[in-house]
Order: sequence, then structure tokens, then C-alpha cells
Amino acid sequence: MTRNITLRLDEAVVRRCRQAALREDKSVSQWVTDLILESLAHQPGFQRARRDALRNLAIGMDLGGHAIARDELHER
Repeated sequence: MTRNITLRLDEAVVRRCRQAALREDKSVSQWVTDLILESLAHQPGFQRARRDALRNLAIGMDLGGHAIARDELHER
């Protein structure tokens, strides 16, 4: 889920952001998002949480039940 936020920046800063985003062939929104994500990646605990999340995805979770065969899934 994405969510919009409002930033108040000096017009000169906005102009420089637009230019930087254009150089990277991105929208200003995507450019700012990438900067924030890069900054958060350096926060304490992020790498450990990321590693744990990826490990859990690789292992999978037991949701009970049984695996459904493809033919059974698409049966009409």
C-alpha cells in the first residue's frame, strides 16, 4: 500500500530535485522514495530484519491443509 505525504520545500530545492530526478529518468516522487529507502537501509536492525524476512519467505509458512495440484486448481 502506498500513501501520499506533503513536503514543504523552498522553490530552489524543488527545482534542484526535479533536475536530479530528470537526470535519473525518474519522477520526483520515485527519486525521493529511493533516497528514503536507501537511507532506511542503513538504519540499525534493517539488514537483520531484511535477512530474517527473506529467510522466512524462502522457508515458507505452514498454512495447514494440503498442496493443491494445478489441474485441481483449474478444474471447472
